[in-house]
Amino acid sequence: MSEIPEQDRVKLRPPPHMVTLQFGSQWNVVTPAVYRYEDQRWIDEFFDTGKLRLSTFAKFATYEDEVRGDKNEGQGFCYGETSDNKSVVVMQSQGINAAVLCCSHRLCQDLQHGFQRNSAFQITNTVGFSLEISRQLAGFRNGIEGSCIYRSDATISRAIDFDFEKYKLPDGNLDMQMVADASTQLGGPELLLLKRKRYERQQEYRLLWEIDTIGADYVDVVAPLARQFCRKVEAEDWGG
Repeated sequence: MSEIPEQDRVKLRPPPHMVTLQFGSQWNVVTPAVYRYEDQRWIDEFFDTGKLRLSTFAKFATYEDEVRGDKNEGQGFCYGETSDNKSVVVMQSQGINAAVLCCSHRLCQDLQHGFQRNSAFQITNTVGFSLEISRQLAGFRNGIEGSCIYRSDATISRAIDFDFEKYKLPDGNLDMQMVADASTQLGGPELLLLKRKRYERQQEYRLLWEIDTIGADYVDVVAPLARQFCRKVEAEDWGG
């Protein structure tokens, strides 16, 4: 049997990760393998030791360039309207104490240059990876992952079931507890994943860990077991 030429060999890679749900019948969700753009020295350090630096929304606001910088991450107006045409508008901020790792569905040189990084690695199982990171974060509370939602503005509009009358005080004013309760109804994961449409070409996939408190605009974590869910991007992966 003749040897398969190098250029024709199929590179062995992990199969797609799949989450199985049970609700009467089985339903499978294939999670994406995503790319994290980073400088090669930090990628090598991660694969050697498991050390990884996570960013924050506060850090994103400090970048001056239009590719990485975004002063509005985790913030937006939430507009709720009741069936009797009453409305409430709440300005919300989420992710203040969140460590974030921004990845992308895309692997391309343009994004690499835009992010000002010289390499990338792939996370082949985002659920397993995120779980191992969470186990090494002091004060970890909860987490979320998902594809970013791109819109022309950061307004979240929803129909809500809300009784304004119960918040009326004897003097005719409204109890400010109404704002907190409205925020709960209008809340959810959207603000954590919402980005302006001008960033849409990045096709971002975001991993986010909420922790008790963050003392800086980054969080360094050492999670050696997270490496099993990653692989280095090879030169041929970039394509032409």
